[in-house]
Amino acid sequence: MKMQSAKKPAKGQVIAVQSKSDRPGLFKLLLPVIVFSLIVLFFVTAVYWYNFMPRATGRSYLEFHEISSKRRAIIRELAVDLGAPVKAGQLLVKLDENELLARRKRLQQAVTVASEAIVAKKNELELKQQELRLKLDDQHIFRTVEVEAARVAMSEDAARLQSAIARLQGSQIELDRVRKLAKSGAMSQSRLDQQQTLYNAIDREVKGYDKVVAAGGERLRQAMRRLSDYEKGKAINVPVAEILRPVKAYVAEVEVQITEIDALLENSRLTSPIDGEVGSIQQRAGAVVDAGEPILTVVHSRPHLVESYIREKWMGSVQEGDTVYLRPLSSGNGGKLKARVVERGKSVTRVPRDFLPEYDESRVMGLRFVMELEKEWDGPLGAAFSISF
Repeated sequence: MKMQSAKKPAKGQVIAVQSKSDRPGLFKLLLPVIVFSLIVLFFVTAVYWYNFMPRATGRSYLEFHEISSKRRAIIRELAVDLGAPVKAGQLLVKLDENELLARRKRLQQAVTVASEAIVAKKNELELKQQELRLKLDDQHIFRTVEVEAARVAMSEDAARLQSAIARLQGSQIELDRVRKLAKSGAMSQSRLDQQQTLYNAIDREVKGYDKVVAAGGERLRQAMRRLSDYEKGKAINVPVAEILRPVKAYVAEVEVQITEIDALLENSRLTSPIDGEVGSIQQRAGAVVDAGEPILTVVHSRPHLVESYIREKWMGSVQEGDTVYLRPLSSGNGGKLKARVVERGKSVTRVPRDFLPEYDESRVMGLRFVMELEKEWDGPLGAAFSISF
């Protein structure tokens, strides 16, 4: 009997262990349901937050000013270093002026020669008129002098044209030689550019003289016709100024070119338009830059302002005077920052890429607005912030 009573508890104990082992099986059965429910809840929450919770990305307010040349030139000197503070009007870049100065000198010499020729021709015409008046009647003197003056002027202009053509041919030979040397690497590109500029200047001079000679031929024909008409009793009075008008027009054209060169010379010293610091340097001393090509960038920071764009669907959430909170996206820059909306700008057709979240590749319409921080931002320039409303 004792042996049987001892076996019964053991049998009951086995039954108790089996009932406890059934509980984990029920938990394992419910676990996938719980996990799926949590995933669905997370997904619904994320969709709601993404579509209905206003948010934006902002950046500390920066002004960028690219410094560039208005002409193709060689950089002679960079007067500042990367990151250096600058003041408005401070010298940043010096451009080479040698080519412009040489060209201006040539043009000024041409103006001087032409102006002297005008005075000499006028004096010569007046002298001949006085001499011939002693022998012939005034009208006949005038017509004869006019023809002679036109003939002499045309002859001189033709001589200048031939001289310019000879110099152009010589410049062409030198340009071909320099071009071959530059192609083989034996000559610098700047030397080739200088020779090309010289050739172009002489070519313009040839074209100018060609026009003057053509006009001189026409004046001579008209003067001879007027003399013939006068001798037939059909004389026509022509003022001396008309004879000299084409040369004066040439002088005026060259003076305009000199004025343009003077303007370019004034722009050979590039200065900073604002107070700020040198944010980037794209070119170094000795480099050849084209017109409009950036040389360096001056950055002006406003540490108390943050610029941002908000999507079109949330534009109503931003009004001037609203309080917003910003959190720096970079680590180690503190917690939330309080700010106030001070400017609600115009809507834009596309929000700039820098003001969209990293995971958002879309291009959407939006609204630009500016916030003023309670305290100035002492972090890095152009820092990014997440904004909550």
